[in-house]
Amino acid sequence: MDADEPPLALRRFVLEQLGPVASWRRRDDGRGHTRVWLVSTVAGEGVAGEGVAGEGASGKGAAGKGAVLKHHLGARGFAQEREALSRWFEGPGPDGGRWPVPRLLAFDVATRALLLEQLVGEAADPSAPGIHEAAGRFLAALHSLPIPDRDPMPLSEALERRWRGWLAGCADALDSELRAGLEAIAPARVDLEGVARVPCHRDFGPHNWLWTGEQLAVIDFEHARADLPAVDFAKLWAGAWRSKPELGQAFSRGYFASSCGRQNIAQISEGAFSCALALHGLASLAWGMRHADADFEAEGRHAIALAVAKACTFLDQ
Repeated sequence: MDADEPPLALRRFVLEQLGPVASWRRRDDGRGHTRVWLVSTVAGEGVAGEGVAGEGASGKGAAGKGAVLKHHLGARGFAQEREALSRWFEGPGPDGGRWPVPRLLAFDVATRALLLEQLVGEAADPSAPGIHEAAGRFLAALHSLPIPDRDPMPLSEALERRWRGWLAGCADALDSELRAGLEAIAPARVDLEGVARVPCHRDFGPHNWLWTGEQLAVIDFEHARADLPAVDFAKLWAGAWRSKPELGQAFSRGYFASSCGRQNIAQISEGAFSCALALHGLASLAWGMRHADADFEAEGRHAIALAVAKACTFLDQ
């Protein structure tokens, strides 16, 4: 077996769905919880789709280039991505057409494999205000989807458990001043009265955006589930908006352009936004420490510092 090829069971799954494969191209970096291959068929024909085509499909007027095989190492990510892509996006998308997300072509429970359309598009420019504005429109539409919250645990309790779990994984790296600041914005201290879970991507940022030149497409839904809306802003606060606040302002214009976006934000206090940012920081720091990943550690420390300082300038609109 070539080093770039998936294991035999996965190759058989793809063969049953698409026929003979001409080539496999490994697309992941081996660090996460998924393994991803770009699949080209012997016939040279891509998987047809409507709308935007990438990790997921060919768009109107774009030639199909193949499909994407995604192997989940864990059952939870497989179930979440399968649920989101098979059930969430049946209606019209943020621009009235098809949702610009990968179409789920097939899945295999035994191997935790998903076969997705390959979306046509380039990696989104993280410094382009227009792309962030489009991302805001996408996220407002996502947060307004009528997806039922099936979690029996109250949101405040779930956030508190998540907080304590991540904090335990990185407490030794935090000084007493930071820990005191974190306690002030912990879920138990934040007013979440009346705040409901909404469908969230939960890994929303330029690393999961594609740009066609006219439309933003979003990929990687393995973390997707109903959650506090503010969790979808956390990586952007800690990353792209850190040195370019105009990007956050552009995102804000897109998000607040819809009544659903304005309604979602109106439910959430500034404390809840700081709490969500701190959760991202704690998770990143703990994961980085566990896996000796300096980049994750640095991102986590920065997000925690921003959260404690309550530097959530996205709300200044």
